[in-house]
Amino acid sequence: MIKPVYGIGGPLTDANFNIVKMSKKQVQALADKKAKKTIKDGLSDFARGFVFDAGDYYRISVCVTNPGATS
Repeated sequence: MIKPVYGIGGPLTDANFNIVKMSKKQVQALADKKAKKTIKDGLSDFARGFVFDAGDYYRISVCVTNPGATS
């Protein structure tokens, strides 16, 4: 099912400030990409992207452990 996507600060938007709508599979891929970027940027040594179905929209959350504790 296609639904709007929300992150920490509110809805994700495109360049024209339209709310982005995606399927759950697409949103999970985006969450995984954000988790990989968190590790690449050195913010944590482990991160995982989660997608929550909040009824009318999907919410992305990236959870980390040991923030800033890179090897």
